[in-house]
Amino acid sequence: MVQNKDVFTPDMEQHKIYERLYEEVFKNIYGKLSGLYERLYEIYHTSELPSES
Repeated sequence: MVQNKDVFTPDMEQHKIYERLYEEVFKNIYGKLSGLYERLYEIYHTSELPSES
């Protein structure tokens, strides 16, 4: 059987801040960086990487 040790109550003020950050910032990050992510993938998969010794 599982016993409750701690109970956490959401901080709704922090939640509002997080929601705004998510909507206004984080959702846009991938779109702005997608070209760089593609380039990272290309470099990683087409370059000779040092072997592990």
